[in-house]
Amino acid sequence: MLERQSVKWWQVLQASALLFVAYTGYGRIATMGEEVQNPRRVIPLAVVLTLAVVTLLYLGVGNALLRFPSIANFQAEHFSLASLLPSGPVQWLVTVGAVVAMGGVILNLILGVSRVILAMGRRADLPMRFANLNGQQTSAPPATWLTCIVMLVLVAIGDIKTAWSFSAFTVLVYYGITNLAALKVTKSDRFVPKWVSIIGLASCLGLAVFVPWQVLLSGIIFIVVVLLIHQLRR
Repeated sequence: MLERQSVKWWQVLQASALLFVAYTGYGRIATMGEEVQNPRRVIPLAVVLTLAVVTLLYLGVGNALLRFPSIANFQAEHFSLASLLPSGPVQWLVTVGAVVAMGGVILNLILGVSRVILAMGRRADLPMRFANLNGQQTSAPPATWLTCIVMLVLVAIGDIKTAWSFSAFTVLVYYGITNLAALKVTKSDRFVPKWVSIIGLASCLGLAVFVPWQVLLSGIIFIVVVLLIHQLRR
């Protein structure tokens, strides 16, 4: 049995900030808005259903992990899920499933982030070449390649903990910006009540300060530098 340990309130908030990254995939639903019929009805419904299903899956996986006698090894530096399982076909099946799942996450990120880069190119926030589509007007090769290069650089220069922490900070910041932008939407065009956006803005920015201080400081400096460059370009 696991030994009970006291948990401080700030540790709960720190864990919540890092866990937020695991829920960012539902944002891809919104990025596909141009291809969806009746987006005002379909997108909110898809987001709610996705959050509900994913939460149930996470709860199931977490409950299963806590039932392993060797879960204490979770704190080990080189912990892996496969280490909890006996060697054999089951371990290989779980490993292959994890690789396939991570492949799906990578494709999800490439699709979503490349669409953001495409939009930034159209607004001249990035060089206009990133707004170019292919001959069939079905994909954006420059934006997609830039996304892949940035992802490869992050993997090459940082470990999992650093990459995850930076992801948590940036995701919380840009979802906070999304809620701020939602507050400026006219009442006739709003999907959700204004108070939802206010709570979302406060929650995102509030959790962002609970990432490791090195990540928080680096992220703030990066945002300030980018904003200055953006103002100079304009």
